[in-house]
Amino acid sequence: MSDAPSWGAILENFTRNAAHFNRVGPPFYSIFAERLLDLLDPPVGAQGLDVCCGTGAVTLPLARRLGPSGRVIGIDLTPAMLERAVADAQRAGITTVEFREGDAMRLDLPIASFDVVTCGFGIQFMPDPRSAVAQWSTFVKPGGQLGCSTWGEGGFEPLMSLAGEVLAEQGIVVDPWHERATAKPDNLTGYARSAGLSDVECRLENHIVHFANPADAVHGTPRGRSVLNAVPAERREVVRDELIRRLNAQAGTDGLDLEMRVLYLTGRLPA
Repeated sequence: MSDAPSWGAILENFTRNAAHFNRVGPPFYSIFAERLLDLLDPPVGAQGLDVCCGTGAVTLPLARRLGPSGRVIGIDLTPAMLERAVADAQRAGITTVEFREGDAMRLDLPIASFDVVTCGFGIQFMPDPRSAVAQWSTFVKPGGQLGCSTWGEGGFEPLMSLAGEVLAEQGIVVDPWHERATAKPDNLTGYARSAGLSDVECRLENHIVHFANPADAVHGTPRGRSVLNAVPAERREVVRDELIRRLNAQAGTDGLDLEMRVLYLTGRLPA
């Protein structure tokens, strides 16, 4: 099974962060979405499904790649995230995408009906990621593809090393890293193969993401938010300010480089 948080906690977290999700600091979710789609290279005119679509970081570029003859359905649990996705699609003039509210583990869709199924940074929230991959694979047409991205082990340096120091000095004993089974490439590969996928690959890639404002590495990344959420509310401001001070001390004149480790899982359903 998984050490993922409850659906209620996920809904509350993303509802709270919907307004500024992928908008504080560089839009790294969009950068990683393009990389996932590069690896999948879906054909023009294909039918796509994006699970845990959030604000459409994968959904919208997927729709662009599939062109006017393609179609994409994006599904997410959080209405506030979907509202932003709809607004962004309208603003971009993308009319071949449909957003629906729904549970990623209980999709009411016809099986074997999509050429490509994607999940950008959502599998780590699944209560049973193996079952999730198995279920999502049932919606892939024979010969179609499944692609997922998620966080690898470690990364987010120097943020996390500095966070560990600050928390220790404050006497706060927590685990802000929240690394899960999905952070291990072998686990992801096993999920895909047990779902009957072939040509399975899981790539671990290090991305250097530049933050012009080092404070955005705290407020705008999942690890930064995890650190703050792990601290008692009455001490959060002190920890935040000290962490930002240390990040500023390590930053160059043009800002801070943060290493992010991303896993890209791809596989194909045999024809």
